[in-house]
Amino acid sequence: MAVTRMVFAATATAALATLLSGCGREPSAEAPLRSNLASFEAEAERVLALLPYRGVNGCHAPGAQLSMGDVGDVDAVCVGGPDEGGQFVEFRHFSQRSDGYEGVEGVVRASADAPPAVNGGCVRRLFGRWWQLKRAHDLLRCPHGFLGVGYG
Repeated sequence: MAVTRMVFAATATAALATLLSGCGREPSAEAPLRSNLASFEAEAERVLALLPYRGVNGCHAPGAQLSMGDVGDVDAVCVGGPDEGGQFVEFRHFSQRSDGYEGVEGVVRASADAPPAVNGGCVRRLFGRWWQLKRAHDLLRCPHGFLGVGYG
């Protein structure tokens, strides 16, 4: 009986430590974004200067290598939003998910303080007008701390 209690206590303690350490949470792009903010801002301005040409599906190849840390490197820089203003810029990283869908994660520079209206995405504020993005096939299943915006 005492051994069972000790095993239970050790298991509960390990589970609590995992929860408190943030294990299982989505990786954050905030620290790499802050440390390379000038490069991300310059890239956003470069792509916005190309308007009205939006590239292939609104996306362009990045002009420089940009990293979002554990989220991954930027594979595409995309412009979204209405043509008459209010554009936002997405810095996307593509990955193959285990369920066969292509995963899209990254950061978004919004045109205002409000969440960017990305198409079928989950976002969480990092700082200022910068948001972290995680595409979702079901906006009701956004990761913890993310807000579902747009449509699926």
